[in-house]
Amino acid sequence: SIRNEIERIIPEEPVLLMLSNNGFIKSIDPPQEVQSNARYGKTLTKFKEGDYCKSLFETNSIQTILFFSENGKVYSEKCYNITKNRMIKLESIIKTNDKIISMIPISDDVIGNTNYSLLVTTVGNKIKRINMTEFMRVNNILYTKLNEGDKVLNVELIDNTKKDQSVF
Repeated sequence: SIRNEIERIIPEEPVLLMLSNNGFIKSIDPPQEVQSNARYGKTLTKFKEGDYCKSLFETNSIQTILFFSENGKVYSEKCYNITKNRMIKLESIIKTNDKIISMIPISDDVIGNTNYSLLVTTVGNKIKRINMTEFMRVNNILYTKLNEGDKVLNVELIDNTKKDQSVF
């Protein structure tokens, strides 16, 4: 497929992804650059007034990123499609006006795997565990039904094989 051809050309390199509360995203390459900047007191990025970093994690350039909206929808995008070293509006990548509340890097072997689940919490105190076998095709799908007026608060990836995790 074309996707496999692209991924053969693109080198698998470490990348830092940052999501702001106002829906901006930035891919920072490589994470070692961040460490050297931190030593000298430099910042990763400047935010507009009132905005802040909501999520920051290390992944790799060919990883799939799942974006979860507060309305219960999930979107996916490859990390290499996110512009490097520049804050851009997330809606220009995933083509939605939904507010994104969480992003999770995920490898292809996790989607459809019974060893992983998503833990979804809502403003209305609803907690739902969704097995990754329900995510065979991921883009603009409804991952959880919400009661009227409820919104998703957070989504976390859970490894079902770890016994020491407190889920419920």
